[in-house]
Amino acid sequence: MSMPINLPSAFVVTIMLMALFGLWRGQTVVSSLYSNVGFVLFNQAVTWPEPDRSETMQIAKRWFHRSVQINPDDEAAWRHLGYTYLALSQDAESLAVWRHVAGIDAELLSWGDLYVQQGAYDEALVWYQRAATLFPEQGDPWYYIGLTYQEQERWDEALAAYETAVQQPYFLHPLRSDAYFQQGVIYEWVPEYRNSESALLMYSQALANDQFSDPLRKAHAFYERGVIYSWQGKSPALSLQEYRQALALNPKHDWAQLRLGYALYWAEGDLGEAVAQINQIIDAWQSVHSPHLKWAYRYLGDIYLDADRKAEALAAYEAVYRLDPADTDVREQIEQLREDKP
Repeated sequence: MSMPINLPSAFVVTIMLMALFGLWRGQTVVSSLYSNVGFVLFNQAVTWPEPDRSETMQIAKRWFHRSVQINPDDEAAWRHLGYTYLALSQDAESLAVWRHVAGIDAELLSWGDLYVQQGAYDEALVWYQRAATLFPEQGDPWYYIGLTYQEQERWDEALAAYETAVQQPYFLHPLRSDAYFQQGVIYEWVPEYRNSESALLMYSQALANDQFSDPLRKAHAFYERGVIYSWQGKSPALSLQEYRQALALNPKHDWAQLRLGYALYWAEGDLGEAVAQINQIIDAWQSVHSPHLKWAYRYLGDIYLDADRKAEALAAYEAVYRLDPADTDVREQIEQLREDKP
């Protein structure tokens, strides 16, 4: 009569774990084999004409299906299966299987970005909209949809996309403030949509949320808010504060420095510092032949004129006229100053 063998419990557990690992390892290997066959067939099919292309894609799809049936954790197989469905014009099915793939949201957005770089905006929109469908609570796809519509000057659709973006609960990247900012740009600069109050609200929302993709964009939001304050005839001190905020974030923001110099005079009466700031921009823009140089001279002329420094004002306005002989306003100002000479 044989005696029972009492194996230590730790040894039994080890044997069981080894057996399970072997079984899992076997499933993984078999799954990879199916996936690799599907991948080879897919790569061949994309270069073939119809009907061979569709027929081979169907076969590849079956191989990928078998792979994920064996190993549901095989994300590579799920990913390739999604692209196979897409090649077969089965978008809904591709999105369904892509739910099994971590990071697919960023991948879909990158396809959209690639088509934007190529100027293929309609194709880019298709990819961004796929991401929006698959991840309805994510703001990134709607932000990029808005940017693409903006490139196409489809302003209504761009504004609607940005508004949808900011209402979403989360973003992959810090873009909520960017979406507000872009709405501000449209309301500030597109003639048929121009509304300074709406633009100001959007820039203020962007700054309040403080979720910018780039500190330079945050700086520009401060700058644009200062510009709108000046357009609205508000206290120059308000604009001055905004320009200082912009320059703190981006010391190379030439327009912020130019307008800061201008606002310094009107807010604090500091002609010397105002002229110094503006002359720095004149020097910088002269060295690069900036097309904006006339505006630096124009601002310089304006503050000299207000300070009753007519000779300096005339010299600044004449510089504007040399740069832009079509500027009738400054030509009239020059004629008036010349008449006023003793």
